Amino acid sequence: MEIYMVVPPVPVNISLYRCDSHFHLEYLEELLKEKEIYGLVAIDINDAAVGILEGTRLNIYSTHTSGIPGKHRAGGQSARRFERLREMEVNEYFRRVSRRVNEAFLNDDYADRMKGIIIGGPGYTKRDFVNSGHLDYRVEQSIIDYVDTNYSGEDGIRELVDKAEKLLEDARYVKEKQIVDGFIEEAARGMGLATYGLKETMGAIRSGAADIVIIVDDFEANVSRERCKTCSFTDDRLIKGEEDERSQACPSCGKSTLETETKIPILEYLDKMSELYGVKVEVISSRTEYGKIFKQLGGIGALLRYKLTY
Repeated sequence: MEIYMVVPPVPVNISLYRCDSHFHLEYLEELLKEKEIYGLVAIDINDAAVGILEGTRLNIYSTHTSGIPGKHRAGGQSARRFERLREMEVNEYFRRVSRRVNEAFLNDDYADRMKGIIIGGPGYTKRDFVNSGHLDYRVEQSIIDYVDTNYSGEDGIRELVDKAEKLLEDARYVKEKQIVDGFIEEAARGMGLATYGLKETMGAIRSGAADIVIIVDDFEANVSRERCKTCSFTDDRLIKGEEDERSQACPSCGKSTLETETKIPILEYLDKMSELYGVKVEVISSRTEYGKIFKQLGGIGALLRYKLTY
């Protein structure tokens, strides 16, 4: 059996003692929820999507197609009748989408944490949608901006996140996008102010050159503190994944008397190094699209204060 110690991100202001058949973790789970979320709607006359941006997770709550035909070009009474029928279909389409928007954003799990709602889409449809009268007044009051996008539907939601970065600056998803984009841009410049890989990054930290260290949250590595029983030489050794943990010969005296004193996860080690060397550590989710991109680069890297010369 393995035992883990978890430190809650904020103080637990509840005392609970129960003799039960299971552990009551719901109070701790509540602490781990993102405190602020954003509601997103991307709509035009053909399709729409409702999304929720919660921390690093962009969830598509629902997608809709309207089935509304294009505008009638012929004249006469048939044209007017066609337009009346079309207006009824548009109104019904807005009503369907509004019902899902109200359902999503007024959900008990989201309502208290909703920081704002952003409506996007091409043209004027997004404003016609809000003005249709089908949205709950609480949803309307939570709208913080309208954003013009080239797309609607699910693609429009993702474009909305890109174009509304300033509005969403507190959202972790956007912060991680900016972190990874900034790292890739610096690496592409070829000025030597970005490095990636475990050994390269740790070398940059120990030399004092690292300014910002970026690492995915599921990076598998440990750091063992080894001490030689013969000459008292100490060193921190990186052990990645299933790498052999057996002690090697002491680099100082050459004897095979190195012993592991402690072994800690890489994230805990970086936390200590950040205080020692004044490094900022950014932990990003490996489950987001930007985390997956960064994981392909090795999952760990650093932006440097100055170029290293080896």
